[in-house]
Parts: sequence; C-alpha cells; structure tokens
Amino acid sequence: MRYFWLRLESIKKSIHKFKNEEGFDVTANELSGLLDFDDNDQGWALFGTRSSPDVAKLKGGNFRRCFEFVPVWAKHVKQMGLAKTIKNALELSPIRVVGNLHSPAKIQR
Repeated sequence: MRYFWLRLESIKKSIHKFKNEEGFDVTANELSGLLDFDDNDQGWALFGTRSSPDVAKLKGGNFRRCFEFVPVWAKHVKQMGLAKTIKNALELSPIRVVGNLHSPAKIQR
C-alpha cells in the first residue's frame, strides 16, 4: 500500500512539471483532478468500468452513505451500469428507496 501512495505522489509531481508542455493530454488532466479530489483527507473512491467513460467519484461521507444502500441499488447495476447506479443512489439517499431507482413516486421519506 505504501508503494501505491508513493507512486501516486510521483505521478502528481510529473503532472505539475509537464503540465504546460505541448501534448499534455486529457488523461493527465483527469488524473491530476483525481489526485486533488480529496482536499480534506477523509478518503475517496472511484468506480467505473473500462468499457464506459462514466465514472462515479465519491468522497468519504458519500462513500459510506452509498454503501449503506448496497442492497437497494446493487440489483440495478446490470441494467444501468455501476457508475450510473451509484450516482443515482447518492442522489436518492439518505431517503428510503422502495422498489425502483428510476421512479421518484416510489421514494418514501
């Protein structure tokens, strides 16, 4: 685990060093944004799949809240995809979801 954080720090330094050079790409911008994402040291998580550009970025509190609702939203992953399902679940929490994530009429407060 220590090597992981050392490598991320090295990547961050390289990004800042070469940021203004020609050829600085979108991936480096995304990585830089991700490394700066956690500004309060409460942790973060990134969810997605390689076949989809859709990504869910979660900070500490949202990460915990999201996983309180796993039994509710997990059944929708196959239909909607992981990142989109997590984003929808966060939009609906902390309210109690009954039935379908797509139907606001079935949401109870």
